[in-house]
Amino acid sequence: MDKRDLIKIAAIKLFSSKGFQATSTTSITQFAGVGTGTLFLYFKSKDEMINTIYLEVKAEIAKEICKGISEQASFKGKLKLIWINMVRWALNNQEKFLFVEHFSHSPFINNITKEEAIGSFKFIFDLIKEGVKNEIFGEYNDEYIFTLLNSHINGTISYILTSGNNVEKMIDQSFTVLWKGLSS
Repeated sequence: MDKRDLIKIAAIKLFSSKGFQATSTTSITQFAGVGTGTLFLYFKSKDEMINTIYLEVKAEIAKEICKGISEQASFKGKLKLIWINMVRWALNNQEKFLFVEHFSHSPFINNITKEEAIGSFKFIFDLIKEGVKNEIFGEYNDEYIFTLLNSHINGTISYILTSGNNVEKMIDQSFTVLWKGLSS
């Protein structure tokens, strides 16, 4: 693992557990086991670091959750696979999930980064637009559906992480609740 990866892992862990203000660049480099100046070889500032890492994690999520979608024939099958992939990614990457959750609505993530991150999920917006066009979602607008989908999946993941309930059962139940709530 290279030094940049060590810094990224340390930053995700510390930002998630201590917050942005309470995490110093020195604490990140100490946790990563690299020299203090090493961080600045990769990131100009702590602000740039958190925005870069946020964008990288969001891109990783987008890449992982779209796996296998083209093999699904039905709209519902595609949406459910995104759902399953997202829950599994979050369970396998809990610190990254918590990092994104913690900073998604944070002022430390700038608007340019937020817009670029949303662009990584164009395939979901396209799928939602298809659902609206084909009247699968009734008369809801696509931005509202995306917000609802995002909130519901994040709530489901948080519940699974804290409850210890059967993961497969919760994936199925939570998707059923979403589908029944959105489909016309």
